[in-house]
Amino acid sequence: MDYEAVKHVLQEIKKLVPIRRLGKTIVITKAAVFLASDESSFMLGSEMLLNGGVSNILL
Repeated sequence: MDYEAVKHVLQEIKKLVPIRRLGKTIVITKAAVFLASDESSFMLGSEMLLNGGVSNILL
């Protein structure tokens, strides 16, 4: 698959994501740092969905 084809496929995928963009690794990193910190000490049995809202349209 050439560069233009990959670029087109990524644009089509973005259209399916409610926030209209792909995720960045920094978002996952910040979530992991938060969960490892004392700031998350009151969280218990929770889920953090870091998917741009995709799970909301699949339900």
